[in-house]
Amino acid sequence: MNKYLERDREIINIMNNDNQALEKLKNRNILVLGVGSILMADEGIGVHIVKKMESLELPENVELLDGGTAALDLIPYLKGKDKIIIIDCIDTDDPAGTIYRLAPEDLEDIKTFTISSMHQIGLAETIKMSRLLGNEADVIIIGITPKTYSEYSLEISPELESITPKVIEIVLKEIQS
Repeated sequence: MNKYLERDREIINIMNNDNQALEKLKNRNILVLGVGSILMADEGIGVHIVKKMESLELPENVELLDGGTAALDLIPYLKGKDKIIIIDCIDTDDPAGTIYRLAPEDLEDIKTFTISSMHQIGLAETIKMSRLLGNEADVIIIGITPKTYSEYSLEISPELESITPKVIEIVLKEIQS
């Protein structure tokens, strides 16, 4: 059975008060992974978001991880996860602070999206390698258009700071779905 169809059935069962399905969803292993370089202003938005989420009370089955610019070194952390939510900046022509919900396949459409990267190997390659090694997790990317990522700064731009609560809200909804 298609794993996405199976997940949708689980959600429908939960909506119909199926306690067994609810328990199964609660036991999913979820990773929220913030990536990027905090030394390069908005390029580190994923890490900044994960750091802010550390103060939240999250379910025990949710792990937060500052992935920095580790790329392939992240693969062991992806193993055994049922769902991975990745937060990173993406380089688009849209205004700073534009938020996208992407699937891994979207990362290959470089006409539309180019993952900005000081990371030596990109996010798409890391996900591909993880899948080649048998990781079947659902992967969602929350991409955010930066204002700047070419200057050294430990601070994110006011534009990205202002959307941080919205990004956290999106991530929390992804955790629940």
